[in-house]
Amino acid sequence: MLTLTSASAVHAEPAPTPPSDIPGGIPGDIPPVPEPDNQRPCRPLGKNDTLRLDAAELPLSDLVRIVSCALDRNLMVAPPSLGQGLITVFAPRPLTRQDLLNVWHTALAANDLLEERRGALYLIRPARTARPGSPAPPPR
Repeated sequence: MLTLTSASAVHAEPAPTPPSDIPGGIPGDIPPVPEPDNQRPCRPLGKNDTLRLDAAELPLSDLVRIVSCALDRNLMVAPPSLGQGLITVFAPRPLTRQDLLNVWHTALAANDLLEERRGALYLIRPARTARPGSPAPPPR
Protein backbone atom coordinates (compact mmCIF):
# COMPACT_ATOMS: atom_id res chain seq x y z
CA MET A 1 0.00 0.00 0.00
CA LEU A 2 1.35 3.46 -0.85
CA THR A 3 0.73 6.39 1.43
CA LEU A 4 1.35 9.95 0.32
CA THR A 5 2.80 11.99 3.15
CA SER A 6 3.82 15.00 1.06
CA ALA A 7 4.16 15.84 -2.60
CA SER A 8 7.75 14.60 -2.55
CA ALA A 9 7.61 11.60 -0.21
CA VAL A 10 5.77 8.36 -0.86
CA HIS A 11 6.24 5.54 1.64
CA ALA A 12 5.60 1.86 1.00
CA GLU A 13 3.92 -0.08 3.77
CA PRO A 14 3.93 -3.87 3.99
CA ALA A 15 0.88 -5.65 2.61
CA PRO A 16 -1.55 -6.90 5.26
CA THR A 17 -1.22 -10.54 6.28
CA PRO A 18 -3.85 -12.66 4.53
CA PRO A 19 -6.51 -14.16 6.81
CA SER A 20 -5.77 -17.75 7.86
CA ASP A 21 -9.16 -18.99 6.61
CA ILE A 22 -8.21 -18.37 2.96
CA PRO A 23 -7.02 -21.65 1.42
CA GLY A 24 -3.32 -21.55 0.70
CA GLY A 25 -3.05 -18.10 2.26
CA ILE A 26 -3.86 -16.46 -1.08
CA PRO A 27 -5.83 -13.28 -0.55
CA GLY A 28 -9.02 -12.72 -2.51
CA ASP A 29 -9.76 -9.41 -4.19
CA ILE A 30 -7.09 -6.86 -3.35
CA PRO A 31 -8.07 -3.27 -4.07
CA PRO A 32 -5.79 -1.43 -6.50
CA VAL A 33 -3.11 0.82 -5.05
CA PRO A 34 -4.41 4.40 -5.07
CA GLU A 35 -2.49 6.80 -7.26
CA PRO A 36 -0.46 9.34 -5.25
CA ASP A 37 -1.81 12.91 -5.48
CA ASN A 38 1.34 14.10 -7.24
CA GLN A 39 0.64 11.69 -10.14
CA ARG A 40 -3.01 12.45 -10.73
CA PRO A 41 -3.72 14.20 -14.02
CA CYS A 42 -3.84 17.99 -13.94
CA ARG A 43 -7.14 19.68 -14.67
CA PRO A 44 -6.71 23.37 -15.49
CA LEU A 45 -9.38 25.78 -14.33
CA GLY A 46 -11.57 27.07 -17.11
CA LYS A 47 -12.05 30.80 -17.59
CA ASN A 48 -15.11 30.92 -15.30
CA ASP A 49 -14.20 28.00 -13.02
CA THR A 50 -13.30 28.38 -9.36
CA LEU A 51 -11.26 26.33 -6.91
CA ARG A 52 -11.81 25.67 -3.21
CA LEU A 53 -8.58 26.10 -1.28
CA ASP A 54 -8.97 26.10 2.48
CA ALA A 55 -5.89 24.52 4.04
CA ALA A 56 -3.85 24.79 7.21
CA GLU A 57 -0.08 24.36 6.99
CA LEU A 58 -0.07 23.37 3.33
CA PRO A 59 3.51 22.61 2.20
CA LEU A 60 4.70 24.94 -0.56
CA SER A 61 5.53 21.87 -2.64
CA ASP A 62 1.82 20.96 -2.62
CA LEU A 63 0.86 24.52 -3.54
CA VAL A 64 3.28 24.31 -6.50
CA ARG A 65 1.34 21.30 -7.82
CA ILE A 66 -2.05 22.97 -7.27
CA VAL A 67 -0.99 26.20 -9.02
CA SER A 68 0.73 24.40 -11.88
CA CYS A 69 -2.35 22.28 -12.57
CA ALA A 70 -5.07 24.87 -11.98
CA LEU A 71 -3.35 27.67 -13.91
CA ASP A 72 -1.85 25.36 -16.54
CA ARG A 73 1.64 26.75 -15.85
CA ASN A 74 4.97 25.02 -16.31
CA LEU A 75 6.76 25.57 -13.01
CA MET A 76 10.34 24.54 -12.32
CA VAL A 77 11.49 24.43 -8.72
CA ALA A 78 14.66 23.26 -7.03
CA PRO A 79 13.16 21.56 -3.95
CA PRO A 80 15.70 23.15 -1.56
CA SER A 81 14.32 26.54 -2.67
CA LEU A 82 11.01 25.66 -1.03
CA GLY A 83 12.64 24.69 2.26
CA GLN A 84 10.10 23.65 4.83
CA GLY A 85 7.76 26.48 3.82
CA LEU A 86 4.13 26.16 4.80
CA ILE A 87 1.14 28.31 4.01
CA THR A 88 -2.30 28.49 5.57
CA VAL A 89 -5.19 29.69 3.42
CA PHE A 90 -8.59 30.41 4.91
CA ALA A 91 -10.84 30.81 1.90
CA PRO A 92 -14.48 30.07 2.68
CA ARG A 93 -15.44 31.13 -0.85
CA PRO A 94 -14.11 29.51 -4.03
CA LEU A 95 -11.13 31.20 -5.69
CA THR A 96 -11.00 32.41 -9.29
CA ARG A 97 -7.88 31.99 -11.42
CA GLN A 98 -6.82 35.54 -10.49
CA ASP A 99 -7.44 34.88 -6.78
CA LEU A 100 -5.27 31.76 -6.94
CA LEU A 101 -2.53 33.70 -8.73
CA ASN A 102 -2.65 36.29 -5.92
CA VAL A 103 -2.40 33.54 -3.28
CA TRP A 104 0.55 32.08 -5.21
CA HIS A 105 2.47 35.36 -5.44
CA THR A 106 1.77 36.14 -1.78
CA ALA A 107 3.02 32.69 -0.72
CA LEU A 108 6.19 33.14 -2.78
CA ALA A 109 6.87 36.61 -1.38
CA ALA A 110 6.22 35.45 2.21
CA ASN A 111 8.90 32.79 1.71
CA ASP A 112 11.40 35.12 0.00
CA LEU A 113 10.85 33.47 -3.38
CA LEU A 114 9.94 34.82 -6.78
CA GLU A 115 8.74 33.53 -10.11
CA GLU A 116 10.98 34.25 -13.10
CA ARG A 117 9.76 33.52 -16.62
CA ARG A 118 12.14 31.50 -18.78
CA GLY A 119 10.47 30.81 -22.12
CA ALA A 120 7.67 28.30 -21.53
CA LEU A 121 8.72 27.79 -17.90
CA TYR A 122 8.43 29.78 -14.72
CA LEU A 123 11.47 29.25 -12.51
CA ILE A 124 10.81 29.52 -8.78
CA ARG A 125 13.94 30.76 -7.05
CA PRO A 126 15.04 32.58 -3.91
CA ALA A 127 14.51 36.31 -4.36
CA ARG A 128 18.08 37.04 -3.24
CA THR A 129 19.49 35.17 -6.27
CA ALA A 130 17.38 36.84 -8.94
CA ARG A 131 19.31 37.69 -12.06
CA PRO A 132 19.87 41.37 -12.87
CA GLY A 133 17.17 42.61 -15.20
CA SER A 134 14.67 39.92 -14.19
CA PRO A 135 11.18 41.23 -13.46
CA ALA A 136 10.45 42.28 -9.91
CA PRO A 137 7.99 40.17 -7.95
CA PRO A 138 4.42 41.45 -8.12
CA PRO A 139 3.32 43.89 -5.42
CA ARG A 140 1.73 42.36 -2.36
